[in-house]
Amino acid sequence: MEMKNNILKDILAGHWISPIIDFRHIKFIVFLVVLSVIIVSNRYQVEKIIHEKEDIINELRNIKFDNTEIEEELVNFGRESKLLKDSFIISRGLKLPKSPHKRIIIEKM
Repeated sequence: MEMKNNILKDILAGHWISPIIDFRHIKFIVFLVVLSVIIVSNRYQVEKIIHEKEDIINELRNIKFDNTEIEEELVNFGRESKLLKDSFIISRGLKLPKSPHKRIIIEKM
């Protein structure tokens, strides 16, 4: 029992470290620990930025898709076939012209 107490006291007091580590190099060891913490935190920040970048790229793809859908709707909105099916035009008795529109040219004086 007393031997276990001595081992526990040696571990808590740090006597087992002294043969392994020279205390003159403790500043360098602390520097390495701080450097490793900085490297790990930098990696997490870079992963976060990459994740945000991927989210923005996906959002941009969705916006481009929505834009092409809206452009297609606008192009189809003015077509003659769409206009002929429009109930407002039919109810008013309006018809589309068969010949193209004539240009009006105004000469400057």
